[in-house]
Amino acid sequence: MLHWRARVGETHGFRASRGVAPWIISAKDLCLYDHNANFEFWNPATRELKSPPMFSVQHPPDSKPHIPRVVGFGFDQKTNDYKVLRSVVYNNHTSSCYSWPYQIELYSLKSDSWREIHTKVDIHFFILYFDQVYKDGVCYWLTYWEGNFTLMSLCMAEETFQEVPMPDIYVTHLSRLSIFSGFLSVIMCSKDYMALDD
Repeated sequence: MLHWRARVGETHGFRASRGVAPWIISAKDLCLYDHNANFEFWNPATRELKSPPMFSVQHPPDSKPHIPRVVGFGFDQKTNDYKVLRSVVYNNHTSSCYSWPYQIELYSLKSDSWREIHTKVDIHFFILYFDQVYKDGVCYWLTYWEGNFTLMSLCMAEETFQEVPMPDIYVTHLSRLSIFSGFLSVIMCSKDYMALDD
């Protein structure tokens, strides 16, 4: 049974700590507040919060969780369940942090538990600005790894990753994913400027 706790107040204020801004994402009727690897579900209609367990997945031997990071949140229409995706990097104290082992873990709000998910797609990627776009049961990320920009997706119902083909456009670190007129879009930003003579 899931236990939600109520918060009293006219507004719900999420505070950042140590100068780092938190972020809030939504899917269907719930919001997810994430900050410093800790997150809570928030139901704006009932003003209730729920904190899930931090860990319930077996760790690799001789290592400890170092950087648990929430990277995705969405709704599984097939099972009527909210799911959270995170990447957990494990410090094995033997190599560079870029080669530390990692696991992809999925949290189910319905079962209130974490489990590891496996994929054939190499998802040891860097997600730009920790942004995600959620649309019709699928999460999307614009990722960067080893000099390449890639559009990745996760189907919440099938729990499968895919690399999504991108148009032949010039993607940079200033690009952002968005939904525009109901379509998945890449917003391009440029640092070029134009000077006007008097």
